[in-house]
Amino acid sequence: MKDIELKEGGPPDTFDNTLITNYLKCPRAEYWFLRGLDYRRTPSYFVYGRAWGAVLNSWHSASNREKPLEIRKVTALLAGKKVWDSEVVEIFENRPNDTWEGLIAMFDYYVESYGEEEQWLQVLEGEEVGFRFPVPHTDIYYAGSLDSYVEWSPYGVMAREDKAPGGYITPSYMAQWSHVSQVTGYIWALHQIVEKPFGILMNISSKRPRKDNMLRFSRELQTRSEWRIAEFMKETVGIADDIRREWDRWSWPKCGERNPYSCAGGPGLSPCLYKPLCLQEMEPWTLEETYNMSEQYTWRKEKWSPWTRKGEE
Repeated sequence: MKDIELKEGGPPDTFDNTLITNYLKCPRAEYWFLRGLDYRRTPSYFVYGRAWGAVLNSWHSASNREKPLEIRKVTALLAGKKVWDSEVVEIFENRPNDTWEGLIAMFDYYVESYGEEEQWLQVLEGEEVGFRFPVPHTDIYYAGSLDSYVEWSPYGVMAREDKAPGGYITPSYMAQWSHVSQVTGYIWALHQIVEKPFGILMNISSKRPRKDNMLRFSRELQTRSEWRIAEFMKETVGIADDIRREWDRWSWPKCGERNPYSCAGGPGLSPCLYKPLCLQEMEPWTLEETYNMSEQYTWRKEKWSPWTRKGEE
C-alpha cells in the first residue's frame, strides 16, 4: 500500500492487540505495518507458533480423539506441516530450536507429559477463529483471533491460548500472564460470546530442550475481574483515539528510539523489522523514491485483519 492510499483511506475502525501494542512501542513501526511492509522471508519463530497451534488444535479435536494414538499424532503433525510449508521460512543461527524437527520432538514430549486424555474438551474445531465486536459507547471495534475454545468442568467455558517461547519456563515468565493485555482482551471478547466465561487456559510449551523435558510445559488459568476488564477497555479506546489522530498530524514519530532495544534488539529481543528504514535521513513517505526495499521486504497483499479468520485451515 502506498503512503497516499493509507492516508486517504482514513484511520481504522477496528483494533486488535497487535495494532495497539505496535503503536505503543513505536508509531513509525505502526506506520510501516499498516502500509503492509513485511518480511521477505518469514522468521521461523512466527511460523513455528502458527504451526504449533495447528498441531494442538488437531490433536485435541473431537474428530481426532477417537483415532488410534499413532494415527492421531500423524494427523496432528500433518496439520502443522501444512502451515509450515505455506511460508518461506528463515531460520536464524541464534534460534537453533525453531525447526520443524524440533517441533516434532516437542510434540512427542507434549503427548508424553499430558497423555492422550485431558480434563477438558476442545469445543471448537479447526484453526484460529477471529472475533470483532463493537466497543460500547464508541464507534470502534475490538478484534482478534482465539486459538480454541474448551469446556472444563467445573470451571466452564474458556479459551485456550497456546504459546511456544524459546526460553526456559520460569516463575517470572509465568508471572507475566497476570498483566498481559492480550489475555485481558480475549477475556473481554469471551464475555461478548458466553454469558459467564471462566477465562483463559494458558498452554505453554518451551522450544528449548532440557535434561527433564517434562519441565518444558506449564499451564495456568487466567481470570480478570469486571473492574480490570472495564479499565482495560477504557485504556484501549484512548490508545485507539491516539492512533486515529495520526491521520490529522501524519508524523508517526520514531518513539522506539527512546528505548533502543526496540530498534536494535537485545536479550531475548529481535531487531525491529523496519530498523534500516529509520536510519535513512528522509521522511518515510519519500523513502521509496530513493531506497530499494525489494531486497529486504515484501508487501502484504491484504490489510491486516486476523479477525476474519474462519478456521478453514
